[in-house]
Amino acid sequence: MAGRADKVVLKVEISYEDYLVLEREARRKGYALVSDYVRDVIVSHAREGDTGAGPSVVPAIESMAKRLERTIVDLINPFTGKIDELAQRIADLSEKLEKAETAEERTEPIAEERGRRRGFTAVDRLRSEGVVFEEDLRWLKAPEKFFQRLEREGAIVINLGGERVAIDKSFWEKFVSEVEDIKARDPDHALVLVEEKLGGKAARLFEKLVRASIAFYDEDLGHWSVPLPGG
Repeated sequence: MAGRADKVVLKVEISYEDYLVLEREARRKGYALVSDYVRDVIVSHAREGDTGAGPSVVPAIESMAKRLERTIVDLINPFTGKIDELAQRIADLSEKLEKAETAEERTEPIAEERGRRRGFTAVDRLRSEGVVFEEDLRWLKAPEKFFQRLEREGAIVINLGGERVAIDKSFWEKFVSEVEDIKARDPDHALVLVEEKLGGKAARLFEKLVRASIAFYDEDLGHWSVPLPGG
């Protein structure tokens, strides 16, 4: 076509701030002149038919997305580590509890067996002490079985307000005899007399029996009475 020029000069006005952005991008991409960079961007954009933000914007968005991803991961990682650590501690604690329960289950029969080997059973202990209170046996895993065994072997077992008390029969007979010989009507005075005659454990038993209304002062007989519950 006659008269066609080989080159066309385009004049575009932009702000100084936009120019600085273009200049920075031009240098980053190796262009000596900003105008050369702008020309290539315009031509490349037109030839590719790209209706997007432009060739320099896409890498910036991708870089920002990666930085955001790294930031989120950095924020989450410490909490993830703490959760893993807490889960491990819970697992360790559960394992220790299971071992402790197993050891406790094994200890009771072993202690009982050792007692048998030494010839000193639960009944022997009861005969020696006269009376055994459940509140003194909190270390037992199955106290109900302990008292059932004592009862099968001839001990007297009384339930005093939810607490079991095992009493040797010989001790009980002596206890009842001494208590029924007491003429003092006042419970506190009677308690002192029981302790003087039979000792601290007998006094403790007497006090619990009075509270449970099993031991009482019989006005007709003029002394204390201790009928055996269920007897």
